[in-house]
Amino acid sequence: MIDNVTKRKIVIELDEESCPFADVSSANDADRLAENLARKFHILSIFSYHEHLNEYEGKRLEFGALVDPQRLQEIIDTIE
Repeated sequence: MIDNVTKRKIVIELDEESCPFADVSSANDADRLAENLARKFHILSIFSYHEHLNEYEGKRLEFGALVDPQRLQEIIDTIE
């Protein structure tokens, strides 16, 4: 999936506890991604807010430690 603000691919990263997350620059993209992951792939996430994402009301999607980050990236790459 491409972030509509940055025009770059949304990338899964790992936090300090090795839990996957994705920063999404706009609220609309974040909501759409979370909804797609939940409905089509049964992958749940929680939202958190970070100052560097505030300009377009972006959100961080956080996933549990049991989610395989490599597989999650593959799934996100299929979402248009």
